[in-house]
Amino acid sequence: MGELEFRRRIYEDPDSRDEDLLQEAESNESSQKFWQETRALNEKIKSAVDIPVPSDLADKLILQSTFQDLARQKKRSRVHLAMAASVAFVIGMTFTMWSPTQQDLGHAAIAHMNHSPAEFTQASEVSIEEVNDKLSSMGAQLIGDIGRIYSANFCRLDFVKSLHVVVDTDDGPVSVFFTPYDKDSALPERFSEDSYTGEGFRSQRANVMVVGDKNTDITEITKKVKASMNRA
Repeated sequence: MGELEFRRRIYEDPDSRDEDLLQEAESNESSQKFWQETRALNEKIKSAVDIPVPSDLADKLILQSTFQDLARQKKRSRVHLAMAASVAFVIGMTFTMWSPTQQDLGHAAIAHMNHSPAEFTQASEVSIEEVNDKLSSMGAQLIGDIGRIYSANFCRLDFVKSLHVVVDTDDGPVSVFFTPYDKDSALPERFSEDSYTGEGFRSQRANVMVVGDKNTDITEITKKVKASMNRA
């Protein structure tokens, strides 16, 4: 896909999830950055123009309808001025708030779990060799047992390619996400949202997020994964 075609389609729909757009963003860092910035700007403009209507607006309009012609002319002038001020406000907010934000990897992992429950219900046992075969694309591997592995599938966390591994623990299934090592990516040590909690860390070859239900103790499985990655 050409860059101009990519940008045109992103301008038309910044929230598109079309597969060809996702593939272009994954393979082209410049396209990925452009998409992130466009989505961030689109959300900020939506927030800026979402101004609540005053509860007494109807009463004021009824009262103003009784004014004489001169008063109505003055009101129209005020309306025009208010419209100009609103346009200036939106433009000002656009430039003032122009600082594109990218969701951190921890919360991106939680968002993926909220939208991909099938990875738990359609699970079957996977060997550590199968996991390492997929991790090899990142130059990473696991050394040592981390528990029974239900599934290991590639997915995307926002725009980042990730390997989603589901591991059995005494408290229930826990998800482990591996993404290519990037020291500049936003990776919180601890994060939580709604029903999930997680921990993140960096190994020499990968960024890792361990996510479980809020009632699940993920401390031990996090230690196992970290030790296995550090020995690799």
